[in-house]
Amino acid sequence: MEGQTIEYKEDFTDKIKREIAGFLNGKEKAYIYLGVNDDTRMIVKNFSGEERHSFEEKISNWASTVYYPSAVNLIKVHTDNDPFCIEVTPGKLTPYQLKDKSHVHTYVRNNSLTEPASPESVKKLINRSKLDLFDEQASDIQQLNFGYLKNEFNKAQKDFMPEKISGFFNKDKKYSNTALLLSDESPYLSTVAIFGSKKTLDSLEDSRRFTGSIFQQIDQILEYVDLNNHTRSKITGNPQRRDKRDFPPVAIREGLINAFAHRSYLDNGAVQIKIYSDRIEILSPGSLPGGLTVKDVLAGRNYPRNHNVVYALRFLKYVEDLGTGIDRIKDSYELINSNKKPKLEAGENFVKLILPNQNYISDVPSNVNILSTNNPSSVEIIVDDYGKIIDFLKDHPTIRRKDVEKILSVKNTQANKKLKKLVDKGILTKIGSGSKTSYQLNRKTLNK
Repeated sequence: MEGQTIEYKEDFTDKIKREIAGFLNGKEKAYIYLGVNDDTRMIVKNFSGEERHSFEEKISNWASTVYYPSAVNLIKVHTDNDPFCIEVTPGKLTPYQLKDKSHVHTYVRNNSLTEPASPESVKKLINRSKLDLFDEQASDIQQLNFGYLKNEFNKAQKDFMPEKISGFFNKDKKYSNTALLLSDESPYLSTVAIFGSKKTLDSLEDSRRFTGSIFQQIDQILEYVDLNNHTRSKITGNPQRRDKRDFPPVAIREGLINAFAHRSYLDNGAVQIKIYSDRIEILSPGSLPGGLTVKDVLAGRNYPRNHNVVYALRFLKYVEDLGTGIDRIKDSYELINSNKKPKLEAGENFVKLILPNQNYISDVPSNVNILSTNNPSSVEIIVDDYGKIIDFLKDHPTIRRKDVEKILSVKNTQANKKLKKLVDKGILTKIGSGSKTSYQLNRKTLNK
């Protein structure tokens, strides 16, 4: 008869997703039989081979997309069974939730019924779960290599001794998920995308994908992002030039490491970094751990989800004191007296840190790399191609198109465009015409 581990369905419908969710939160292996009347327990409908395989594909898709945590490997479809049968193995990472459009539901099995879980039931499922012990569980992959990690130990002048690393092995002396994350075989990846506009995703200019040990991913991402963290200079009548990065490097580093240290590894999604003209967004999969809210985190509270991962990051000096990352990010903006502040957002399946570009001026077109201030005695210039032209003119009275071609390794057309833009912005003054044309700094604008 129908009960805690058996369900009969005459037809295959989307409602079966609820039954599976309830069985995932159960304690025993359960079965759903299709084409069977729940009163008579007689087979009342037969499904063709094509229908059975169609059902199998749909259920496989559900396992990886509609349940959180993922139910992959927990749902098995017996297409050759008569009657058609779905086998559900309860997961260890309860509560398993069913994602339905913008809502998330938790279901439990109550004898022969599948019902929404009460708040008390959800608490019991959380207590039963090993959700926050993911990094202590045995890795599904035991053939692991640690080339990058060994190099990190060598650089830190430490001996690589896995047995001395907290949580590297589980209680059965098998490699843990901590070891998996630190290994070259780590299946979790990250992406960086650079956009030319502050608003549109269709202005993608470049993107990279990073794999391997989380140490390797952190190092490579920091290096790549640093190349795209422009330095802007403020040139005034004083001999010194004041340089300022678009984003405080400390904020980028702390935000990125937090994304790897505290993300949910039960979610197979990637850590995503998106660089726009006015901000950087660092998105990590999973909700805030331990029931924390954004307000809690900003107030300094912390709850390490992956204790052993955090320990490894701290051991190799990737992080300082626990729970200080957000404070360091806020302090990095306060030290430069920025009127723009970082922002933290969180949802059921993500945590997003937004770092504003402290040099961004909203009323300047995104394709113009020269930023004029309201102060007529100064001008801000990105230290890129235009900055190189300005630097040249700090040591030379004038510059010609051929000088620009040589300095920037560009053709004459591009050199003319860059010089024209500097003239249009009032930074350079054009002298002469034809082959004798040259350019000099506008002394009035620069207050010299």
